[in-house]
Amino acid sequence: MSTESTRKWRKAHPEKSRKQSRLDALVRSGLNREVARQYLTIRENVFICDICQQKCPSGNNLALDHNHKTKEIRGLLCVNCNRGLGNFKDSILLLGKAIEYLK
Repeated sequence: MSTESTRKWRKAHPEKSRKQSRLDALVRSGLNREVARQYLTIRENVFICDICQQKCPSGNNLALDHNHKTKEIRGLLCVNCNRGLGNFKDSILLLGKAIEYLK
């Protein structure tokens, strides 16, 4: 498909386009296409963060959280929880120190 025809298709089919984009992102992150498709089917209508159990405050879709070393999917997170883990560099040690600090 040409760039223009792709753009037209996406505009005419926003939901299908969004699903395809998420599937492509999972495959780029290292998942096999069929596993990625199954994961998205299971989580398709889930809009609650796996950590805080709230809807994403930004109104965006939840972020697909994964281990950057192993590519293993951990779950779907709101923007705040996803950034929080990123800010602590996914370190259990740093997160533990933050918990102690809060106590």
